Amino acid sequence: MDTIEIQKGCPYSATLTITDITDAVINLTGRVVLFTVKKLRDRKTDDSDALITQSIAVHTTPASGITTLTLIATQTDIPFGRYKSDVRVMDGVTIVGNCPMFYVEIVDIVTKDIS
Repeated sequence: MDTIEIQKGCPYSATLTITDITDAVINLTGRVVLFTVKKLRDRKTDDSDALITQSIAVHTTPASGITTLTLIATQTDIPFGRYKSDVRVMDGVTIVGNCPMFYVEIVDIVTKDIS
């Protein structure tokens, strides 16, 4: 399972190609991509305890399943550690697709002295 590293309290951006569990591209035209980051033990049936949530409605190349995830620094300012994450594609209130779960690791920045 893949892991993405995000530096705590820093902006983050990544180009994503959204595929389903069979690795088929999901057409994002007119659809919203929902991204969440949750504690590993979160078993709630909703996203109320998600540490990061992002809704993406404008996509880079929608027919090819390509979109850009952009997080601002305040969104990534969560405790250091490993979390679970996934992406869900919505067409209104209908779930069109779920991507396989992956991990997000919030890591420390390396260079701290900018003088």
